[in-house]
Amino acid sequence: MLKKSLYLTAFAVLLAACVPAQPTVDIQAQVNTAVAQTMEANNRISQAVEQTVAAQLPANTVTASATFESISIFTDTPVPTLTPFPTNTSAPIPAGADVQQPRSCFVATIRPEYMEEIKAGASFEIRWQVKNTGTLSWDSGVDVKYASGAKMTEKERVEISEVMDPGETYKISITGKAPKNKGVQQMTWIVEGINCYANVAIVVK
Repeated sequence: MLKKSLYLTAFAVLLAACVPAQPTVDIQAQVNTAVAQTMEANNRISQAVEQTVAAQLPANTVTASATFESISIFTDTPVPTLTPFPTNTSAPIPAGADVQQPRSCFVATIRPEYMEEIKAGASFEIRWQVKNTGTLSWDSGVDVKYASGAKMTEKERVEISEVMDPGETYKISITGKAPKNKGVQQMTWIVEGINCYANVAIVVK
């Protein structure tokens, strides 16, 4: 029995010697390679995701703030000439003369015409039309009196004898006399308490 076991053992050894040896496999190296490949693949995926997100985001735009420079504009505006007295028109009280204040008025010169030529010493008619352009009524007894300029009338005061409601007019007619001095002559009267003016402007020849 012992001999048979020895023969079997020896046969097994010889058989093992005849079988070719299997190549040695470095398992750790394979693991390391697989891990490296996995990490590289992950990096590529991360880069692809970042590029996709960046492409979807709107590009940052910078809007330049508008700058404003002050520009001085110069125009040749002629200086308006001042007309000392209103010219006569067919409508003695122009609509633009209405000033909506509690107490105000406008006086239109009906006669003489503005800068009308009149001989020295000659008599002429002075006719004014006073309008209450305010929002309050005037009591009767408001005076229209001489204020300045050449005295062309013997009178120096005329009384408005009526109550003047807003929008109403009152006519004044007096006789004037052209001064002896030739040239432009002017006379101004004032509506007392209301402070608007009646004027006469003539050319004495």
